[in-house]
Amino acid sequence: AFPVPAQFRELARWWRGDSSIRWVLVDLAADIPAKGKLSFILTDAKVDAPPPAAKLAVEQDENSITVTTGPAKFVINRKKFNLLEKAILDLNGDGKLADDENLLASAAECGTVTEDTFGQKYYGSAGTASVEVLAAGALRVCVRARGKHPATGGKGFAPGLYGYDVFMNFYAGSAEIYADVVVGNNFAKAIGTPAMEDG
Repeated sequence: AFPVPAQFRELARWWRGDSSIRWVLVDLAADIPAKGKLSFILTDAKVDAPPPAAKLAVEQDENSITVTTGPAKFVINRKKFNLLEKAILDLNGDGKLADDENLLASAAECGTVTEDTFGQKYYGSAGTASVEVLAAGALRVCVRARGKHPATGGKGFAPGLYGYDVFMNFYAGSAEIYADVVVGNNFAKAIGTPAMEDG
């Protein structure tokens, strides 16, 4: 047995008895051959696990969250959430991030967009409620963005067209992003039923 890089997030505890951990989310890094199998043991023993292959860093201020994974740097707008404000990649594999000419240009049309049956679009970037870091460990950073798709320019369904809840996961040593996007109609106060067709 050998230790692997890992991070842990407590999800729930037993509410009776000793209040021990009931559910824990574990992220770990290991090389597994194609069609191979490995078993892992979760222990409370003190072990010196090796560090991840690349350093994962997160910086934030009131306007943005920046996640650096090693081969990539991602900037997320906290005021007008459009998925990614900027993406800077190590295009040559030399450990140097590309310069400004390779930045991903931001636009209001980026991010989550809903469209009603009349062709009117509703942009999530205009209805950002919150963008926050949920988890920031050595292996994974999770950013959560919430908001709604408001009507703009006095056109369309006035209260807006559905809300969004986006979870973006960034991993040490990876230039990939794993995102879960939830579009819902569960506002705290009823806004009526917009006309929508299944697509």
